[in-house]
Amino acid sequence: MRVIAAKTNCSDTFAMQFVDKTSTRTPNQPKRVVMLTFDGASSLDTIGPVDVLAGAKMALQAPDPVYQVEMFSLGGGLVSTSPAQLKIDTLALGDLNNGPIDILMISGGESAVEIYQTPEMCSAVRMLSQRANCVASICTGAFILASAGLLKKPQSHNPLVLV
Repeated sequence: MRVIAAKTNCSDTFAMQFVDKTSTRTPNQPKRVVMLTFDGASSLDTIGPVDVLAGAKMALQAPDPVYQVEMFSLGGGLVSTSPAQLKIDTLALGDLNNGPIDILMISGGESAVEIYQTPEMCSAVRMLSQRANCVASICTGAFILASAGLLKKPQSHNPLVLV
């Protein structure tokens, strides 16, 4: 498993994910991406990566989808993003099947600073990371990875968090 803490300029992270060769999937199967989000996650940190991954089929001129993105939260249901207040319907982590995860992505956002301190989130991230070939966070989602013991120290380029 590789752990990647994404910068606010995510091109480096996505480049590494595109060349990740640790997946056991056949060439025609899309890579399974599990996006773990939460109330107050940044709209851009949640929807941006999903849009980029969805666009991979077109960018690579692939005949089949390259990524299958599944949105999860701890309890499932609608989560509200910040600042746009977008409502995203998520599945509960308890509904996640036991199959392999190619990429686990953790959303960032201002509330990540509060979320990373919850034992439920840390436990869920640790459990999911054991099944994932690649673990990535977006911006302040790195604090969730660090709190779960997956990073040596939090890495974020968000000045609001590092003040």
